[in-house]
Amino acid sequence: MGQGTGDNPTQVTMQRQAGVQTQFVPEMPWYGYLACGLAMLPVGFAFLHAAFSGYLWLWPLALAAAATVTTKFTDGEGLSERATIATCRMMFYCTVSIFAAIPLYLCYFLWWGMWFFD
Repeated sequence: MGQGTGDNPTQVTMQRQAGVQTQFVPEMPWYGYLACGLAMLPVGFAFLHAAFSGYLWLWPLALAAAATVTTKFTDGEGLSERATIATCRMMFYCTVSIFAAIPLYLCYFLWWGMWFFD
């Protein structure tokens, strides 16, 4: 007690440390992660398509470019904690989207195969 403005642990609280205000935001709910995962399905689909088309070497370049964008949150001594978290979350969503897109890609591959060999 005494550090926050509210007693509710899910409420956004403010804490003062060395005269600096730091805001603590609650974790994203499960449906937020689900929405992000569904939004990343095209990324997973693109990864699988690149893997089977011989362009898999472009994938690390895309991740590096996305991680570079997060460096706008730098703190003067490299990546800040905010940028590191953003990069880790982006890579997590990309990885999850790859596995989530496998059934989608298999359906696409079967449809394309039936059309191509018809």
